[in-house]
Amino acid sequence: PVGCNDTFEQSLGPVEKFGDLRFNDIASSESARQKLGAAMESVGRGEALKVSVTHVEMKLKGEGGTLLSGFFDWSVGLVSAALSNILDKSAHYEGGRGLILMGEPCSEQTVRQRAKDSETADFIQNAPIPLQSTDCKGVIQWANLAMLDMMEYTQDEYVGRHCSDFAPDDQKDLMSEMAKAVHCGKKIKEVPVCFYRKNGGIVPLLLDTNVSYSEDGRFHHTRCFFRDDTGRRVREARAEALVDEMDRSLSLLDNFMSNALHFVRTPCNVMTQALDAARGQLDSTNLKAILHVNHSNPVISEAAKAAILESKLMLDVTVGQLSDLTRTLDDVSDLQRFEQGAELRPVINDVELLPLCHSVMAECALRCHEGVECVLDIGGATHASKLKSTR
Repeated sequence: PVGCNDTFEQSLGPVEKFGDLRFNDIASSESARQKLGAAMESVGRGEALKVSVTHVEMKLKGEGGTLLSGFFDWSVGLVSAALSNILDKSAHYEGGRGLILMGEPCSEQTVRQRAKDSETADFIQNAPIPLQSTDCKGVIQWANLAMLDMMEYTQDEYVGRHCSDFAPDDQKDLMSEMAKAVHCGKKIKEVPVCFYRKNGGIVPLLLDTNVSYSEDGRFHHTRCFFRDDTGRRVREARAEALVDEMDRSLSLLDNFMSNALHFVRTPCNVMTQALDAARGQLDSTNLKAILHVNHSNPVISEAAKAAILESKLMLDVTVGQLSDLTRTLDDVSDLQRFEQGAELRPVINDVELLPLCHSVMAECALRCHEGVECVLDIGGATHASKLKSTR
C-alpha cells in the first residue's frame, strides 16, 4: 500500500506498518488472502475494471496496539495517476497507474447471516444426495459434489450442458414429457431415469424435482434430487426371478398332483364298476332263485337271505366309500384349479334322490349296532316311499 485515508488508518493502522507486505497479506485466512490477491491481480492485468471480494476477514488495530479481526467487503479498481498522487506524494509513483481498494465494514448481523448462509451452502454442496438445478430450458445451472462424483464430470464439464445430453436415446421422450409437466407446475416424484456417466456407463436413478419461482411468478430454476436406483432394480430383478422360479415349481407340483390324482381315480372307477357288477349278481332275481331252491328248508332260506342282504349292504358301503374318495379327489383337483386362477362357476344339476337315500341308509346301517332298525321316509307332492334298513 502506498496511501490510505483516515478511516483506513483508524481501522487497519498506518500504511507504514505494511512495509514490503502486499495488502492481501493482512487478511486473516489463507483463502481470504488468495481471493483478495486474485482480485488485485485481475484488475492489475487489465482483465477486469472492477472486482468485488466480500466477507474478507482482516487483522485490525485494537486499543493499546492489540490485534483484532473484522470482516470487510472490498471493491478493487484502477485509478488514475492524479488520484494516486493525492493519496501518495512519493516521486517514484507519480505518473503511474495503481489500484484503489474501497472497503465496507460488515456489521455483526451481516457476519452472522453470512456464516449461516455459508453453512447452508456447505450443507448442500457436500450433501450425500446428488442435487442439481436447471433453467427453464433444461440447461444445468449448478450441481453439487455428489452429483459430479456420480456422473464422473468436473464442474466445468457438467454445468452449462443440457440434461438430455446425458440421457439415452430411449429416454429423450421421457425427458421432454417431464419438462412439460414441470412447466405446468407439476411435481415429479420418483420417476426412474437413466444417465450416461463420463466413462460411457449408464447409472439408473430416481428423480424428484419441483420448480423455484421468482417473486414475480416467473420460472427461476428447478430443484432436482437424484437417488441411485441400482439397488431397487436389482431387488426387483431378484424378486421377479424368485416369482418365476416359484411359478415354475408350482407348475411342476400341479402336473405331479394331476398325474397322481389320475392314477388314484382310475383304479377307484374300475373298482366301483366291478362292485356294481357284483352287486348286480345279488339282485332280487338271484335272491328269489336261491330261496326257491331252499324252499324245503326254511332255515337255510332265511340264512341265505340274510347273507345275501349282508353282502349287498357291504357292497353298497364299499361303493359309497369309493364314491366318497372319488369326490375327495375331485375336490382336491378343483382346489388345485382355484389356486391356478380358475373361477368358481356353480352348475345346477338334477339329483336322483332315491339313490342318494340308498347311500345314506347303507351308511347308517353300517354304523348302527346290532338290532337297530333305520327307517327313512321320503315324502313328495305326488308320492311317498319308505326305505328300511335293519341290522
